[in-house]
Amino acid sequence: MMATYNCGALVFALHTSELMQVALPLYQRIGFKWWSTVPMIHGVKYDVYAKQLDS
Repeated sequence: MMATYNCGALVFALHTSELMQVALPLYQRIGFKWWSTVPMIHGVKYDVYAKQLDS
């Protein structure tokens, strides 16, 4: 019998930049949705994407 554990996380989040043009469509295909914009880093725009985890 395999044990399962619930760490309590409800959302998985990641950040991506406008430079990651290949990664963003991949993240969106697997269910990540735009969450918010974060401050620019070295002149590059970043956004946070999140995915609701199944409980």
